[in-house]
Amino acid sequence: ALFEDVIDLQSAEGLNREALGTAGSLFGLTKDPYQKVQCRLRMGDLHARMGDRDAAVAAYTECLDDTGADSWLEKEILAQIEQVFRRDDAVDAFKALLDGLTKKHPQRLSLHRRHARLLAETGDTDGAVAVFLNLLQLAPGDRTVREAFIDLLAQNKRHEEAVAQMEALIKQAPQDAELPARLAELHHAAGNGSAAKATVDVFLSGSDQSEAAHLRAAGIMERCAQPDASLALYR
Repeated sequence: ALFEDVIDLQSAEGLNREALGTAGSLFGLTKDPYQKVQCRLRMGDLHARMGDRDAAVAAYTECLDDTGADSWLEKEILAQIEQVFRRDDAVDAFKALLDGLTKKHPQRLSLHRRHARLLAETGDTDGAVAVFLNLLQLAPGDRTVREAFIDLLAQNKRHEEAVAQMEALIKQAPQDAELPARLAELHHAAGNGSAAKATVDVFLSGSDQSEAAHLRAAGIMERCAQPDASLALYR
């Protein structure tokens, strides 16, 4: 606790190099794995404040070896790494790092998702799709991954591929009455009006047949530019 107080004081006074030395001493004395990760993260923060991006990133990435996959700590580490690269507008370097980290930690799904998001952001949609397809091989039953993939495909107007992924998700979660409603709008976006209508019928047949369900189905048909079908449902 005294070490941490000294680090806080040195950091507040702008004595970052001295604070880094104190943090290094604390790291050498610490036996608890969680505290060691916290200390290394603090060292990464100090490197970042001193403008040494490489040292900061090295400290952060070393923390991943001692951190559980999909833990809140992993999310914090990745957020810190991204912040350092964003601050320098070094998106390509961040992309290269994520590519390397996914190879080093192939089972860390959050790394793959972040990599795919960055590829899509920089216009490499094919690369992002390839990352998601690999992800689905690693975790075929992960609904969060497939839904994120569907969103990516829809946003990039790859509607037929989005339809295929949504159909796979419906097979995975047949009890979810909301999924056919989403599938209908994807069919519409893909230019398949008859499939959109058939999917809305499936949605309605699986519903509780309430007024709210009919209103929802009518609204979907309206958004799918099928006024006759929509009007019939409203009536």
